[in-house]
Amino acid sequence: MNDKKILFFDIDGTLLTPHPFKVPESTSRALTKAHENGHLLFINTGRTKAMMPSELSDLHFDGYIYGCGTHIYMDNKLLFFRTVPNLLCKETVNLLR
Repeated sequence: MNDKKILFFDIDGTLLTPHPFKVPESTSRALTKAHENGHLLFINTGRTKAMMPSELSDLHFDGYIYGCGTHIYMDNKLLFFRTVPNLLCKETVNLLR
């Protein structure tokens, strides 16, 4: 039996504390231990790649799911890319208004 898991982490309030937006040492240690135990670590966020906080750059993740699933990377390779159609964006904004 393979006990390897894929672990998904949000950023705000999960990996980063509220202001001043730091990664707690306990979080860093837990991620390192999980990786050492063979688990794959992914960030799953609504943020785009350009919005990734620099505080997370020292943590070693196997993959990233950006933009609510519109961009998926693993081992620095783009696995999936999808844009949201412009019409859907307009309809969503109108609905929210």
